[in-house]
Amino acid sequence: MNDVGVHQGFFTLKNFAETAVDLQVGRQEIVLDGHRLLGNTLWTQGAQSHDAIRLTHAHDNATYVYGFSKGTEGGKFGSVVMSGESGAANAGDTDDVNSHVFWANYKGINGGDLSLYHVILDNESTPNGGTMMTTGFRHKGKMYGLDYRAEYYYQYGQAGAYDNSTATSTGFSGAYTGSRPEFDAFLAAIRVGKTFKNVMWSPTVTLWYDYLSGTDDDDIKNGRWGTFHTLFDTGHKFYGLIDNYLHAVGNNTANLGLQDVAIKFKIKPRAGWVAKADFHHFMTAVNPGAQANIYTNGSTALSGASDNDFGQELDLTVAHNYNANVKVTAGYSHYWATQTFGDVQARAKTTGSDDADWFYVNTKVKF
Repeated sequence: MNDVGVHQGFFTLKNFAETAVDLQVGRQEIVLDGHRLLGNTLWTQGAQSHDAIRLTHAHDNATYVYGFSKGTEGGKFGSVVMSGESGAANAGDTDDVNSHVFWANYKGINGGDLSLYHVILDNESTPNGGTMMTTGFRHKGKMYGLDYRAEYYYQYGQAGAYDNSTATSTGFSGAYTGSRPEFDAFLAAIRVGKTFKNVMWSPTVTLWYDYLSGTDDDDIKNGRWGTFHTLFDTGHKFYGLIDNYLHAVGNNTANLGLQDVAIKFKIKPRAGWVAKADFHHFMTAVNPGAQANIYTNGSTALSGASDNDFGQELDLTVAHNYNANVKVTAGYSHYWATQTFGDVQARAKTTGSDDADWFYVNTKVKF
């Protein structure tokens, strides 16, 4: 049954217990840095929040955060929204999903900000629960007139509930050497941009590359799960505005991982106006030809035409700040699909999957 929910409702105690720590308790968004691992999904109506306790300490150029989030109270992992917005029947504490977030940010490091992450996602579901840990860094700054961002996150621990268990028998030609595969996954990303401030319309050109690791037969045979889990990210910011690749556990890529090579342009034709054009080329991270079958929404065999090319996407966006409280955004996107895209997204035809077009208008009003 659908009913009215609360997106955010929390209280904050400054300098809790006469310490230099702020305590925030209740349902709340947890957004860190650029939404890569922890975000609120931005423009969607079902923006992500957490039933959480958050501790924050700031001193000089450093900020430290610890967050505990009750992601699921009972219910099998994947059957409910991880933020706790909704849930299945309570199956007891043995099916809880809890997360622990440790984050540190240091300003003024090599001309920018350095963030360190350690995130523990603890799934107690039976019988295939697991504890996944994500450790890494993000560095963003300016150097030699260029804006840059570099990120790397490594995942390890017991996969358990986080892998696609049906892949052990139907998704891949191999079989796990044990019943509890180990995580061995990573995300690496780099962005370099240049703004030409002394040129008309102040154009910005950005080069972008994301690599999210995937799983192949060798991983399965050696008891590993190699598909990177994007945790609580806002994938809409990174993997194309049509949102073909948002599934956290990798189902949208059939667990083959994702490479995103992009070039982005931005101009400011007049005050209060911004126009953008982003072009993405998506590819798998592992060779799909190595697998006899690929797990998607079932067991889908790749066609002979499949390769590592997922296709291309063009995103055109125009935004106007009408005044301080009203912003209007309009956009058009086109996706050039491939046979591999059709196979892994369960949209395959004998001649390949159709292209896609998308148009939207969004108005944001502050009260």
